[in-house]
Amino acid sequence: MVVPEFGNLKSDIGVGKLNEYLATRSFITGFNATQDDAIVFSKLLGPPSATKFEDAHRWYRHIAHFNAIEKSSWPKGQMKTEKPKEEEDDDIDLFGDDDKDAVKKLAESKKKEAGGKKKKEVINKSSLVIEVKPADADTNLDEVAKLCKQIQIEGVTWGEAVKKVPVAFGLYKLQLCCTILDDVVNTNEIVDQIESLGMTSEQLEKLHKRQEEGEEEDEDEETYGLVQSAEIVSFNKL
Repeated sequence: MVVPEFGNLKSDIGVGKLNEYLATRSFITGFNATQDDAIVFSKLLGPPSATKFEDAHRWYRHIAHFNAIEKSSWPKGQMKTEKPKEEEDDDIDLFGDDDKDAVKKLAESKKKEAGGKKKKEVINKSSLVIEVKPADADTNLDEVAKLCKQIQIEGVTWGEAVKKVPVAFGLYKLQLCCTILDDVVNTNEIVDQIESLGMTSEQLEKLHKRQEEGEEEDEDEETYGLVQSAEIVSFNKL
C-alpha cells in the first residue's frame, strides 16, 4: 500500500490533501485506527474547518475522542516516525572524541569557506609611453624598435604599436608603449636598458662605472650606441 503524503498539515494546502484523501476512507491506513492516524492528528493545528474540509473534520473529531493512552495502544502504521532530536544528538559524544572531531571538521569547513570568499588580490598596473631618440639620422629605427621589444624585464609587457615621430632635419624618434606591474618594475631599469642598446662592451663598462660613481657624462666623450636617450613621456594607472 502506498504511504500517503500530505505535506505541511499546518497549511490549507496540506489539509486540503488530507480532506481529499479521507473522502473515501475512515482512517489513514487500513480499516482501523493506527499510529498513522495519531501521527497525522498530532501535525494538525486543530480541527479542520467543517465547511471547507468536511471529511478531514469528520476524521479529526473521531480521533479526538481517544486519549493519549488509547492512541499509544494502536498498532503500528506504515508511516515513518520522526526520530526525536534527543536521539539524534546521542550520535555525538558532547564530552568526548566525537565532539573534538566535529569541532575540527567545522573549523576546517569554515576556513575553506572563508578562503573561497577571500577577495582577489588587487594587482596595480600602469601603461607607459616611452620616447626613444636614435643616436643619429642613419640609425635603423625598425631595428631599434625590435631590440626594445626584445628587452625582457619581469613585470613588463610590450605593446604592439610603434610610432615614428619626426623631430627635425630628417631625424625621427620612436614612441613605444608597454604595461608594467607597479610593485615589480623599476622604470629606471627600462630606460637604462633601452639607452644601452648597441653599445660595445667598453662603452657599457664606462657607462656602468659612471652611473655607480654618479659622474656626469663628458660632452666630448660619446657613449651612444643606437640610442641617444630614452624618456617616459606618459605614465597612466590602469
